[in-house]
This record gives sequence, C-alpha cells and structure tokens, in this order.
Amino acid sequence: MGFYDDTLLIEKLLQNLRKLIETCEIYSNKWLLKYNAKKSCIINCGRHIYEDDEIDIRMNGEKLPVVSVCKYLGIEINNENDDNKQMIKNVGKIQRCSYGLSSFGIKPPGLQPEIKAFLYNTYCKPMGTYGMGLLKLKPKTLQQINISQNNLMRYSLGIPYKTHIKNLMKAIGIIDSETTYLMEKCTVIKLLHRTDISKNVLIRNIEQKNTNWWFYKEIESICERLRIEPEELCLYPDKTRRRLQIEYFEGNEVEKEIMNEIKELLQNYNFVNKKKLIELIKLEWV
Repeated sequence: MGFYDDTLLIEKLLQNLRKLIETCEIYSNKWLLKYNAKKSCIINCGRHIYEDDEIDIRMNGEKLPVVSVCKYLGIEINNENDDNKQMIKNVGKIQRCSYGLSSFGIKPPGLQPEIKAFLYNTYCKPMGTYGMGLLKLKPKTLQQINISQNNLMRYSLGIPYKTHIKNLMKAIGIIDSETTYLMEKCTVIKLLHRTDISKNVLIRNIEQKNTNWWFYKEIESICERLRIEPEELCLYPDKTRRRLQIEYFEGNEVEKEIMNEIKELLQNYNFVNKKKLIELIKLEWV
C-alpha cells in the first residue's frame, strides 16, 4: 500500500518480503531516489511465524530493525494486533488537547456550554477519533472513552463528577463513543466505494454474510441498531451515518423532555441555572 511517500509492504513469508523490497529498490534507482533505511522498520504481527532474531531483511545494504510498534498514516500498529491500546493512547491526546484549551475558556466558568462543546467537537475529539473506523475496539474500550469524555465535560462545565450527564451531552451536541464508532464505520464503507476492487470485496462479503470477517460484525451492529439490511448500509453509507446521528439525539419521550429543560437552562447559564441543572440531572454515577 502506498500514500505519497509512505509505503507499507505486507507479506507472510520472509523470502517474498525480500522480493518486494528489491522491487521497490529497483523502482527507486530507476527514478534516482533512495529509500531511507533508518526511517524504515519491520513489524512481526499475527501468529509470529518467525522469531524476531530470525528476521534479517536489508534495504540498501542496511539491516532493517524489528519493532513492536510502528505508525502508518498516523495509525499505530502493534505486534499484538491490539487496536485497543492505540485507542487508549488517543484518549490521552483528547485530554491533553482539552486541558490545553483552558486559557480559551474551556475551564469553568469560562465560555457558554454550547461553545465549549463546539471547541471540544472541533479540536479535541478528532484527536481520538482519527482512524477510528479502521480499528477493532472492545465494548470496554468504548466505555472507557465515554467515561473520559463525560468527565472532561463535567470538569469544563463545573458539574460534580457523580452526575448523570447523558442527556446534558445530547443537549450540547456531543455524541457518545459507541455511536461515534459506528458512524466512523459508515465513513470507511463510503471510502471502500472509491475503487472497484475494494467495493467488490465489500459487496461480496456482505452478500455471503461473511461472519468470519470482523468488519461484517460491525456492519451487523449498525443494521441491528437501525433495523436495516446490510445491503442498504452498503449502498447508502452517508444516509446511514446521518440516521445514526439523528437516532442518538432523538432519544425517547422522557429524554426529550429532560433535554428541552436542559437547553432552556443553558440559554442563560449562570450560577442559579447551574444549580438547577445539577438538580435536574440528579446525583448518580454513570
């Protein structure tokens, strides 16, 4: 795979990997270019057919180091194929970015809640959701992201940590981690439509209901939530993404009523309304 000057070679067998690298070297020599071996590496993923000390791959005469973690286009790849580790690191990036905006009015009392939510959605959250649609995350990881996100907004709004904040997050326009995760999957499906090869692979796996493909299970989760067929999701990923967003913000009748009350209090967010808001969302840990 290649993106501008970033190249990723994937192969099961060492001898085949050597041939791939030789092919790249021939191409670079033809165009008077030279790959930098010091900026290149090898990562041994999956079932570890080879021990690290067995791997002797060279580029331009220099041995390439075997690493346990590397980055490709900003997405971290580790030798355990564990995407959850990458996502937990991203949570730290969101936190640092959020605290970095303290001088702009993120910390209480600061700016109005809607503006704080806008800054969070625009500058902080993308630090963690970049590449999220390509990752395979556990429910526990998504829960950790949600807890972190909720705590950041509790801090930002000056609300006690033991408060139920779900409806408040909806009222100010912040989407939870599970819905964000599924929406990012829709974005990946849209990108798969850009080339005939990836589009045909996607369609074939959906038609065959390939449950061995982990991504198909994510597709099933979206379809189950919206009560649609996988074929519809495959054809209209943008529409499905929008439906997930609408479904999240709509909620049930009780939630709608609470959200309307929250929005009224947020229109003039002062000390008195803040106390009313805390009383409204109740003191219970989520």
